[in-house]
Amino acid sequence: TICTSVPRPHLRHRRQHAARSSKVLLADECSPTTTIQLRLIDGTRLLVRFNLTQTVMDVRDFIASIKRDDIGYTLQLSSFPPTRLSDPTRLISDGFSGSVIIQRRT
Repeated sequence: TICTSVPRPHLRHRRQHAARSSKVLLADECSPTTTIQLRLIDGTRLLVRFNLTQTVMDVRDFIASIKRDDIGYTLQLSSFPPTRLSDPTRLISDGFSGSVIIQRRT
């Protein structure tokens, strides 16, 4: 299959235009993708599409692009027990594809 689509964000949220920042790496629909649910501190819930080769840092960059807050936070998986995503180089394909990520205040 030949894929000729242009990479674009896949975001179901009222503020779709806010996610379009040059700082954010957008999901390339020609490469394997997954949808991750983000639950932010302010109660916002987002469904965001990422490539499996993107990292925890890409998730953080996405959050920074839509929320300009300078609050300290951690990210954790909603699994039981919760798993902190502390390694910024960890790939999405390394165990949290299709998961729910919760932003917690530090």
